[in-house]
Amino acid sequence: MPRKIVAHFQRLSGLLLLLLMCEVLMGRHLVGGDATYRYIGPVGPPEDSLFRYEISINVYRDCIPNPPFPTNTPFDRFIRVGFFDGETNEQVDILTINLVDSAFVDLSVNDPCTPPPTGICYVSTTYRSFITLRANPNGYVFSWGRCCRNETIKNLFDPGNLGMVLTGFIPDPIMRNSSAVFREPLPTYICVNDRFEFDHSATDADGDSLAYLLTRPRTTGSRANPQPPPSPPPFANVIWQPPYSLNNPMDGNPGLSIDPVTGLMEVKPDALGQYVFSVTVREYRDGAIISEVSRDIQVNVIGCAINFPPEVERPTGVEVRGDTLLFRQGETGCFDIGATDVNGPGVGIDQLTFSAKGPAITAGASFLTTTGTSPLASTLCWTPPCENVLPLSFVVFEVEDDNDCPGPNLTLDTMWVKVLPAEAP
Repeated sequence: MPRKIVAHFQRLSGLLLLLLMCEVLMGRHLVGGDATYRYIGPVGPPEDSLFRYEISINVYRDCIPNPPFPTNTPFDRFIRVGFFDGETNEQVDILTINLVDSAFVDLSVNDPCTPPPTGICYVSTTYRSFITLRANPNGYVFSWGRCCRNETIKNLFDPGNLGMVLTGFIPDPIMRNSSAVFREPLPTYICVNDRFEFDHSATDADGDSLAYLLTRPRTTGSRANPQPPPSPPPFANVIWQPPYSLNNPMDGNPGLSIDPVTGLMEVKPDALGQYVFSVTVREYRDGAIISEVSRDIQVNVIGCAINFPPEVERPTGVEVRGDTLLFRQGETGCFDIGATDVNGPGVGIDQLTFSAKGPAITAGASFLTTTGTSPLASTLCWTPPCENVLPLSFVVFEVEDDNDCPGPNLTLDTMWVKVLPAEAP
């Protein structure tokens, strides 16, 4: 059952002043970010072919000490963003951007049954400035990179020695394009064993078509070189820690996925840990890709005090074909069906009621309703009549718990029932 996690920002009075007093390092606390741009308009006479853009670099970091590196490291006072020819990779400009603002990502859970987590705290900031670019049919790649990530990341090899690269592509300025902008940052944590859904879609001021995909995060720098100068593509990719990969970036069943059209992200994580992945949004105009920007994301999978819904344990065996149970005329067939209920830490044991209904039950199949604590077991049995072969039918298994927060959870699982002719003697 998805839990909607709301992150709302509270301004940090005095923090910006503190950050401007000295330039400090962000080592070992980077947890994500993205880079976007906004088209402003032409500059000077038309024959100059100059165009103005606003560049925004959004960065997130931990604000809780990470032993054995307990220093609460603030953001850099300024950063340097490189601009490169989109075809030749030749450096065109380096833009120095001052820190604009900082804010706590103050977590609250929109669920009275789920207390907010402890031990997780993020701070966000935006670096924003303007640049003038000349018309260029090759377009421009812009990038900023920094080291380092947290040592505790589970799905990357040597994560504490890996940096982060935020980048985007600006097509020929005569196209007057602004990048897509993600609507909301991904919540900083999700709950283990809870199905998570998140609208990771973006908006586009130009009305271009958007497509979404999971991509491999990029890296730059190292502990020995935490602030490397801006570098052109191709950018280095992180190395996955086996068994993780681009198609399997975190533990889950079902695993992490994103709808390429809607941007809806889904996963049911089944192991605790910190995971890093990247989401890219591509802009299409007249059927061609014109731009893309990516978001680098670290997400924490934690144990939450949640009343998870119970689950039906389907039968297995040679008479089970996927979601279909096979019976034969005149023969008694039985299938053992189970029900389980595993809640988050701190949640009590639920009483379950396990039952079945549907056309197969009406036609004579038997299923004994059972009650008790997890795990429960019952048996579906039926002897189809010899004189008739019923068409494909179904049975609906129901398991409900009695937890009153947030209310009883009911799970329905439908399986098809097919009757085959009796085997020849």
